[in-house]
Amino acid sequence: MLKYIYSTLIGVILLSATGCRKYVEIQPVNIKILKNTSDFQALLYNSTLLELSYSNPLYASDDLESDDIRWQTALSTANEAIYTLYEGVAG
Repeated sequence: MLKYIYSTLIGVILLSATGCRKYVEIQPVNIKILKNTSDFQALLYNSTLLELSYSNPLYASDDLESDDIRWQTALSTANEAIYTLYEGVAG
C-alpha cells in the first residue's frame, strides 16, 4: 500500500512539474505584445499606433448621418471608407 502511495505521489509531482510553457509563449499573429519599457512608452506617447480610432464603429453605424458637404469632405480617407462601407474595409 505504501508503494502505491509513493508511486502516486511521484506521478502527481512529475505531472505537476511539467508545464505548458512552450504553448503559453506562442506569439499571437497581428497583435503587438508589450514587453519592454520602450513598448509601453510608445503606447503612452502615441496611442494611435495600436488602434486607429475608438469612433470607427460610430462611423459605420446607422446613428451617424450628415447632409453637410463640409463635414463629409472633412473626413479622412479611412473614415470615409468606413462611413460609406467601402468593400475593402467592410469585407
